[in-house]
Amino acid sequence: MLVKNSPLFGPLLRTSCDLDNICLGDTIPEASEIYPNEQLELKILPTEAPILNVTEDLATLSLSGVGIFFLARDPFGQQIAQIPFFTIIELNIGMENGKKF
Repeated sequence: MLVKNSPLFGPLLRTSCDLDNICLGDTIPEASEIYPNEQLELKILPTEAPILNVTEDLATLSLSGVGIFFLARDPFGQQIAQIPFFTIIELNIGMENGKKF
């Protein structure tokens, strides 16, 4: 769960922000219109088992899921949005001085 105290993602989980910052309200204007000046929390849930493939020089992780957004101030955790996602993460595996990195 990503919450407002998350150093990297907390500031992004706002529905409104000033011109010097980036937040969720910039990419989803409806969020800032319906819930102005709110802090959100995000729960990420997988919808299928992740798939990991490893070869000699590459590791690939496929993950599908859903991101569920909640108002941080709501003690009952009212869900305000749900966004499905699918991502593929590729990691190149190399050798240096006989060690993998």
